[in-house]
Amino acid sequence: MPPILLQTPRLLLHTSHFQMANSVLAYECQNQTHFKAWSPSKQATFYTLTHQQNRLQKQTRARENGGGIRFFIFLKTNTSSPIFEQAILGDIHFDNMVRGVFLNCTLGYKLAASIVGKGYMHEALSTAIPYIFKELGLHRIEANIMPSNSRSIQLIEKLGFEKEGYSKQFLKINNCWEDHLRYALLNKELV
Repeated sequence: MPPILLQTPRLLLHTSHFQMANSVLAYECQNQTHFKAWSPSKQATFYTLTHQQNRLQKQTRARENGGGIRFFIFLKTNTSSPIFEQAILGDIHFDNMVRGVFLNCTLGYKLAASIVGKGYMHEALSTAIPYIFKELGLHRIEANIMPSNSRSIQLIEKLGFEKEGYSKQFLKINNCWEDHLRYALLNKELV
């Protein structure tokens, strides 16, 4: 299955590919402290090239099987080197895709600490979400966010997601069970 490349005015969004392993490892290592507050704890093996290669292969299989899709975010202006060698700014993943009468998935995203607050994630999601709705035919995208993550809540509300509920001890984040707010966005073109 060929990779998917989406473009925004400033960014390129590229699906997972095994050739990205070195860039993904650098991105995860450089942002380890930044991601820790909002992510499940990682074992030391997560920060190895072998683990990232296996993770990318698993993500590619998930896309091929219709179970999920991950986009890595790159600056569009950095075209002098192959995309697989460029620094990753962030990633967006649509997981747990369910077909049939549900047509639903869950959304997750993160951005490198050095570029937070510049509108990159809003720009990336404004392109990725229509792709998920139009090309993959999903009806609903869910996002679960810790109440203390005000930046993420602002972003998701700006994108039109509506708060649907509160999930107690929803995910184990940084070794603590954390409550989450549950948001959803519906594909209004799909009846």
